[in-house]
Parts: sequence; structure tokens; C-alpha cells
Amino acid sequence: MFLNEVEICVSNMNVEQKLSGSFIAALYIDKDLEYVHTFMNVCFFPRLKEFILNQDWNDPKSQLQQCCLTLRTEGKEPDIPLYK
Repeated sequence: MFLNEVEICVSNMNVEQKLSGSFIAALYIDKDLEYVHTFMNVCFFPRLKEFILNQDWNDPKSQLQQCCLTLRTEGKEPDIPLYK
């Protein structure tokens, strides 16, 4: 069975997530919470604001739907798009 590109992408993300979690857990066990906090301050927290503002986890369709939901006020603004 061959994996399509989406499955490969999701699989790679899962591996990266597991690896990151394992590393952070090992750092906590081997060192201390202070080391984990320093690691997070250097590697993760600086990127977090940009990640949230850009909504990098959302695909274009989800971004459009979120934008329409945000702009809607009492049914007078853009409706949620319908895809055929």
C-alpha cells in the first residue's frame, strides 16, 4: 500500500510531535524544569505568536471559513461559504 502526499505529511508531523515530546520529557527527567523552561523560551515561545497570528495549522478553506465567521454579525455579513 502506497501513502499519498497528505498521509506522508501527517505521518511526518506525528513523528516530529512525538520526537519533540520525547525530547522535552527526557530533558525534564535528566535535568530539571528550569532546563525545560529555558529550552522552551529559546526554541518554541519566540515562534508561537507568529504561528498563532498566521494560523499556520489551518488550510486555506478553514482560514476562509474562520474569516467569514469572524466578520458575521447577526447574519448581515458574509455567509459561511458552501463548497460543491
